[in-house]
Amino acid sequence: MAKDDHLRQGATVGVAVSVTAGSVSGMVARAVTAPLDVIKIRLQLESYYNSHAKVPQYNGIIPTLKKIIATEGGIKRLWKGNIPAEIMYMLYGATQFTCYSTVNTFLTQTENRHNFKVPVSLHSLILGSVSGVFSTLVSYPFDVLRTRLASNRSKHFASMFGCSIDMLKHEGIKSFYSGIGTAVSGVSLSMGLTFFAYEFLRNLDSHYDELAFIEPISGFMAGIIAKSSTFPLDLIRRRLQVHRKWLGHERETFMTISKKIFIREGLRGFYSGLTPALLKTAPTTAISIWTYEYVVRGLEKAQAFG
Repeated sequence: MAKDDHLRQGATVGVAVSVTAGSVSGMVARAVTAPLDVIKIRLQLESYYNSHAKVPQYNGIIPTLKKIIATEGGIKRLWKGNIPAEIMYMLYGATQFTCYSTVNTFLTQTENRHNFKVPVSLHSLILGSVSGVFSTLVSYPFDVLRTRLASNRSKHFASMFGCSIDMLKHEGIKSFYSGIGTAVSGVSLSMGLTFFAYEFLRNLDSHYDELAFIEPISGFMAGIIAKSSTFPLDLIRRRLQVHRKWLGHERETFMTISKKIFIREGLRGFYSGLTPALLKTAPTTAISIWTYEYVVRGLEKAQAFG
């Protein structure tokens, strides 16, 4: 295995380096994949907003892309909600990789102290799940804001500040954590599977050092596996995030939303927007992990020469 795999079992990365590299990785990943995120959210919320429409407004990636550009004011509208999303991704990336590195060190020291060894894949699963939970709790209000802004169908950008004030006024502070239970469950499982799959795939080839693209390939496949497995939870979370009781919507819970989706749309309804989600998540995971590794190596070299 490569000596500079900073996510491997027993790897040690300083907190400052993890925070910096994690923030940069989140920022870069978000900037590249933002349009797919907006398209995914529109498809996930289509039946929620248009439950009685015979013809859906958004149906498929290309038609949705064309409709947003044509009716909302051009291509830049594909970056709606980008400010809170960038903040969210930076917070999420910094917390995720820092937590992963810190718990990795703690768990490895505990193993050495008590003379036992957790299997590599299980080790990655535990670290991914724990880091996913902490990252979600830290960044979640910006995730809710991102969803609200990305679901805005008008020609005008809604401001993050204006949306925040509106939520506080009409819905209270709790609205910034709408769907948090579903999010924690989904993200902990998703991130656990991501790091589990990433480390598993990286260790399949004994000639790792000869394969220059093993990191992005492993990250890409890990993203597909994790997102496909947990997508229904992500879809339900989005619908909980945009629920507005003060507008006359009935109170909705995880179970009521699940029943509505199944009755109206069948099992396929739980996977509305899966294609753009996979097109977004796989490269996001690959870019995020690759950027993290790249920045960590760069910072470590700078420290060595400093």
